[in-house]
Amino acid sequence: MLGRQPAGLSDHHLDHKSHSATPIGNPCQQPLPSPMLAWRQALTKSLDANSKVPFSKFFQLATIRHDGRPTNRTMVFRGFYKDTDRLTFTTDIRSKKYDDLRTHSKAAEICWYFTESREQFRLNGDLTVIDKDEEDPELVQARKQAWSEMSTSGRSWFTWPKPGLPRGPDEQFQIEPPGPEEPPLPSFCLVIMDVMEVDHLELRSSIRHSYSSQLDSDGERLWHEEDVNP
Repeated sequence: MLGRQPAGLSDHHLDHKSHSATPIGNPCQQPLPSPMLAWRQALTKSLDANSKVPFSKFFQLATIRHDGRPTNRTMVFRGFYKDTDRLTFTTDIRSKKYDDLRTHSKAAEICWYFTESREQFRLNGDLTVIDKDEEDPELVQARKQAWSEMSTSGRSWFTWPKPGLPRGPDEQFQIEPPGPEEPPLPSFCLVIMDVMEVDHLELRSSIRHSYSSQLDSDGERLWHEEDVNP
């Protein structure tokens, strides 16, 4: 099954064509439900079904370190970027994750398990980091909005000392952060994932959905959906 998704972010931020193409199946097949792609419909449904579980917005993010080794951590889902199917979360410019994404590889995979509905989503794609030096007006605004939507405790994380260094006095972790309407701290980054592949496993019914994509000549993402063995 085929569907289209606008390219969204410019090639200045993501070089989609550097990735090998994935077969898209029969061109006579009908588009995925509009305006929301089928995999996003499924993910949104799972988020709704698990909304009473506080940690339902937590997922694991795997990236590649500068030495080629994998690394993984838990992140918090911050919503979709505008009206696209791109996922967002935040990170610290002083973290090793930031350095890896900026200097080594933008490739990443999210693994997201929903305990109430017993579903697993794996989303593979490239990450774009929007930091204090971003020049694109829309992305600058997106970073500001993400900051404004953070809780006070969430914003306070970015006032703490540099991650990974020996722990300092407790006073260093008790600094009042700027308010939601104030400019984000320089350490604050918004990260956007441009999803290219999705694997959705429904454990209760033992059904597994596979979604793959490629860009066409107009820069639109074509999606192919197939049910596969779990």
